[in-house]
Amino acid sequence: PPEDPDAPAEAPQRTAQTLYDLVEGARSEILIESAYLILNDHQLSAMSDIGKGRLQVAALTNSLATNDLVTNHSGYARWRRAMLEQGIELHELRPDAPACQRWVAASAACEGGEVSLHSKAVVFDRETLFIGSFNVNLRSIYLNGETVLVIKSPELADAVADDIRYAMEPRNSWRVELNGQDELVWRSEGQEVQHEPEVGFWRRAMSRMLSWLPIEKYL
Repeated sequence: PPEDPDAPAEAPQRTAQTLYDLVEGARSEILIESAYLILNDHQLSAMSDIGKGRLQVAALTNSLATNDLVTNHSGYARWRRAMLEQGIELHELRPDAPACQRWVAASAACEGGEVSLHSKAVVFDRETLFIGSFNVNLRSIYLNGETVLVIKSPELADAVADDIRYAMEPRNSWRVELNGQDELVWRSEGQEVQHEPEVGFWRRAMSRMLSWLPIEKYL
């Protein structure tokens, strides 16, 4: 059904409530593919079983190098450490990802290392697929009118899950983790860096500065 324009400003949209219900019912695994990924304390508390053996959550989103909007990346960066501490496995797309050849029919579009993630899907237990215009971020949860399909098909869910896991491989994405000194690191194909990879100082500085502002609900 369409979103309710008279819903309270702080109430999640119906599509978001559907997503919450699916998260609550997940038994073992949630795989997220979202161009923009912003979760705050409320969403993270809804996944309190992460890291306790019941629920594994892994997410693929754009890196600063592949994100088309520094502002949106800054909202993700503001909560990135909290997501890692919650136990979420984070992967950020590389601009030179060979996965582009698999996603785009015109292979010339993949030349020059300018791949970017625009798809939005969540797979639950490789049985149920949540797919549509919904980014896993606060704007989709509270503000936007989104359209989604909930498809209960193990065959389709498994195929999408395999594609997400393929995109998470080191050749396609950086895995973001906390090292022994509790510092953020980006790891891929045996390499490790301690700052947002493949971008210049000013783009990193802009993202960091914007991440200090509590504007993520509007991104």
